Amino acid sequence: MLLQTVFGWSAARAGWYVIFIFIGNIGIKPFTNPIIRRLGFRGALIASFLMLILSSFGLALVRPHTTAIAIMFLALVSGVGRSLAFTSYNGLQFTDVAPIHRNGANTLTAVTQSLGQGLGISLITVIIHIFRHGMTLQGAYAWGFVVLGIFAIVPMIEVMLLPKNAGEAAIN
Repeated sequence: MLLQTVFGWSAARAGWYVIFIFIGNIGIKPFTNPIIRRLGFRGALIASFLMLILSSFGLALVRPHTTAIAIMFLALVSGVGRSLAFTSYNGLQFTDVAPIHRNGANTLTAVTQSLGQGLGISLITVIIHIFRHGMTLQGAYAWGFVVLGIFAIVPMIEVMLLPKNAGEAAIN
């Protein structure tokens, strides 16, 4: 939305930049299992949250004159971080769930992930709206990205508190 509502870009032009989120999402998939085996679930999650935090803060600095490569790179890193986080969480959360309970656990996970995404989008929309009353729309979006990055710090801290070998049985 930033690219269209603030920068005035067409949907087609904005799409050429946003597609890099999905290139990151899909492009990292063949490497997620090797990354998780190498770093463990905890390490992979920390790496993914660092990517999400840094790309959110970087996107807060994007302006209409920012180079295409920089915007595409930030979108790519955001996609990679998100994909690695989802894969890591989805693998880790079921390691201690008995096979007989996995169907129900999977349903609960799908619902809570959808709910979390919806709440996150709603919250950032409210934050942008609140900031919009005291600054430009571009400034409000920038603060939206900053808040998003700050919110990503909380689960990263929780992950850092996990044992280093969390989910190890599922990896080996």
